[in-house]
Amino acid sequence: MLELATLLLAVGMYNFSMAFLIGSIYIPLSTFLTPKNRLTRGSRLFWLLLQPLVLFSICIIISSFIYFPEETTSTILKRSYTAIKASITYGVVDSMIYGNWAFNMITAILVPNWLLFWIVYNTNPEIKCKND
Repeated sequence: MLELATLLLAVGMYNFSMAFLIGSIYIPLSTFLTPKNRLTRGSRLFWLLLQPLVLFSICIIISSFIYFPEETTSTILKRSYTAIKASITYGVVDSMIYGNWAFNMITAILVPNWLLFWIVYNTNPEIKCKND
């Protein structure tokens, strides 16, 4: 949680709205993060949905349904898949050529932070170390 706060402070110095958006998604959910003895499938699925790439894909799919309501579901899903691939590619290109730092921030800050949350969430507190 302290690492997330520090990272959001650093992001907020450069882009307050991005830090506010990320903080409004991750902070309330990470306050309830505790290692569980027995994980349910629903809680694991919930934390998998918070992975940055999955969250990004869900946002694109939802916006495709909003902007193209007359299309069929299969057409919207195909269009969303194409948009997801194109936006990831454009994010890398913008980062390398134009110096846009959004892709770098996601890969250097959000993905490792989510991975730490995932490890903490899947840790079994009952496991004891054996002393030789």
